[in-house]
Amino acid sequence: MTFSWEDPAPDDFSVAVDIRRTCVDHVDSPHLLEISIIGELDLATGPMLISAVADAETASTPAALVRFRLDQLDFIDAAGLTALTTVAAGRPVQIVGATSAARRLFAITGVSSIFDID
Repeated sequence: MTFSWEDPAPDDFSVAVDIRRTCVDHVDSPHLLEISIIGELDLATGPMLISAVADAETASTPAALVRFRLDQLDFIDAAGLTALTTVAAGRPVQIVGATSAARRLFAITGVSSIFDID
């Protein structure tokens, strides 16, 4: 099951349009929720992530393990980090493909001690 959306940035950007999209997939097992985040995870897109995951888990059994794929994540801020921890909701979390900027945010905030970061 896949949920996705596209949310273009306002038209006042003259050079490029930022496409923000998050894909939520159940992969390999109903006990694993793998979430690929593409673009930005911030105040605007964090609630969309939380909503998409809730929709995915309403359609099936909640996953025991959450894996975030961040190899296509361009930006994350504190609001995005809050969305990740909200989705995790006390379950084991794996982070795959985190950029150095994301890893730094995880280290500064102490989240690196609760997430399994690969």
